[in-house]
Amino acid sequence: MQTNDYLKFFGFQQHPFTLTPDPAFFYPSMKHRGVMESLLYGIRRGDGFLVLAGPAGTGKSLVIRMVVQELQEEADCAVLLTPMVDPVGLMAMIMEELTGQDFSEQASTLPVLLKQFKKVVMERAAQGRSVLLVIDEAQNLSAGSLEQLRMLSNFELGSRKLVQVLLSGQEGLKGLLTRKGLGQLCQRITVSEQLCPFNRKETALYARFRMARAGADVPMSRQAKRMLFRKTRGIPRLVNRLMDRALLMAAAKGRRELDGSSLKMAERSMGIVAWQQENQNFTRSVLNRFFRWLLPTAAGIGFILSGTSFITFDNGERWHTDSQEQGIAVGMASETVDMEQQSERVVVAGRYRTTSDTGPFMERDFCMKLSDGLGR
Repeated sequence: MQTNDYLKFFGFQQHPFTLTPDPAFFYPSMKHRGVMESLLYGIRRGDGFLVLAGPAGTGKSLVIRMVVQELQEEADCAVLLTPMVDPVGLMAMIMEELTGQDFSEQASTLPVLLKQFKKVVMERAAQGRSVLLVIDEAQNLSAGSLEQLRMLSNFELGSRKLVQVLLSGQEGLKGLLTRKGLGQLCQRITVSEQLCPFNRKETALYARFRMARAGADVPMSRQAKRMLFRKTRGIPRLVNRLMDRALLMAAAKGRRELDGSSLKMAERSMGIVAWQQENQNFTRSVLNRFFRWLLPTAAGIGFILSGTSFITFDNGERWHTDSQEQGIAVGMASETVDMEQQSERVVVAGRYRTTSDTGPFMERDFCMKLSDGLGR
């Protein structure tokens, strides 16, 4: 069965699960809507640098399109999708986006491009418009290009920022920004947002939303909803791929409801090796983050639950804890909290160093919630 056949079979007016970011299909989950509003607020406030990060396929490009669409009447936006260039190439791409002229064949040097850029920025400022540079896949930028963007953000008119920069990229972006030599750029980042995959409920609602927006409401069984989340981990791009194929399979069988068997057939037809690899890549990144969190957390709980240990805080105070006695003494700054007298949860934060019979153990920042009576 052809794709157009399943559109006709279910009554869709257009494809519900295309991979191209389309603002008409933007699903305003709590997280996605919150990220969008935060970015818009920072841009309208005049912040110089903003960052949007998240795993591949979570909807960063669509959020960017929504932001650009919202700012059409306020700013001129240059969206760069392939920033793997040197500073000269980066400036040429920016000028092409802002002016519509082709700079690829011009033998322009960086000083010439900067002079032309300043002229364009000042012209837009005279019209009451700012310039927003949006760099997608920014984790591929070189250190030189990042420094060039920092220099561009220096264009100001009085206290008004004339050029703002929004960096969007995958998980490696934040690591890139913390590299040595980029400290001045990091200090200018005032908004940093993280996109996450949908949870199970959001995944099902997202699928139903896109189908309804395309003109039909195809029922999904509970098994299909559970399987959809399990196979895609709530990543919108993977949801689109699997749902598009599942609808085709269901239509080929003459079924007007999506059930688990349709999703199973869809997964097999898409090439299970490639599909599993994509899921494994995401799962591996999640597990890595989880274990990076688990190790210090377990260590922190371990020193509390261990027989006897000491906690040394930055202020030099050293607290003795003994989980075998009736309560646990907890130090925060210069205060001691007796858990036995607390009826609510206490949040403990600071930098600790633990020592026990086995010698030095660990020193790091921590933040834990300790329940009343823990360790008795």
